Amino acid sequence: MFSQFPFFTRTNSTLQFSTNSLLRENPFDSQEMAQYYDRPGVIYTEVMKIVANMLKIDKPVSSALDVACGTGVSTLPLKLYAKSIIGVDASKHMLQQANRENRDKQIEYKLAAAEFLPFVDKSFDLAVIFAGFQFVDQTQFLKEAARVLRDNSHLVICHPELRGIETPEFENWLQNRFYQKYPSLSDKREYSTKEHGSGDFPHTQVVRYPETIRTDIHGIIQLLMTTSGVFHAVEKKSESRQAIQSWLSHELQPFFSGQEKMNFKFDLSVWCLKRAPRPVLHNSNPYIEEGMLVRCR
Repeated sequence: MFSQFPFFTRTNSTLQFSTNSLLRENPFDSQEMAQYYDRPGVIYTEVMKIVANMLKIDKPVSSALDVACGTGVSTLPLKLYAKSIIGVDASKHMLQQANRENRDKQIEYKLAAAEFLPFVDKSFDLAVIFAGFQFVDQTQFLKEAARVLRDNSHLVICHPELRGIETPEFENWLQNRFYQKYPSLSDKREYSTKEHGSGDFPHTQVVRYPETIRTDIHGIIQLLMTTSGVFHAVEKKSESRQAIQSWLSHELQPFFSGQEKMNFKFDLSVWCLKRAPRPVLHNSNPYIEEGMLVRCR
């Protein structure tokens, strides 16, 4: 059965990801990047407040799933809104960092691709993917999200877009230096009802609003390193992540001259998709084929 899934191999009756796995060669799967990403997720806390208001979450749901959770900075804000939380990511180094700092019994982390979730059907009341939708096979992910969500539950997709600071010089740098060098993959970064809409998620709420975050130079570098243009450059090996970080540090230093932190403006786009009460449609998934889906607690 595994011949049709070349990204899995069987070792001692357990599933192991091979080097040619669907997880693919992940340019951000390193201890260095995991430590770099492991910073307070202030923006995710704000997003969850918006989501709770949109969905009228007045008490914790039973279970929630954080997809592309990284080091867990997007998982932690879910503690106020779910009794049991699972974070999944395709990077083992990101999850190692998340597990080292995890002190919460209600949170668990698992290695898994967004496109192939190792959970039984209708396991979760809420699923979120923060700043990761542009990096996954969106069609396959949406099918899997629909499979693991319970009827009338929600999938939340969030995309933060950096706009600049109060000075026109930075906005000019952002548009004419950064985005010229690392253009956004604009056709992939956002959820589109026209492109992605299906019978699984017939009802969508969308909110877009400006947000200001006070952060240091490392926080802005962290954000810019997660943009689709940078991801594409690293993935295609046209530049190393170390070279890009060094370039960003050099370019951004003049804006922080004499200041430790600055206020940065973001546009936040949040999509809340409601799972329709309909039968689950199974996709090609090695966990399903081998009967190895995980039943959540």
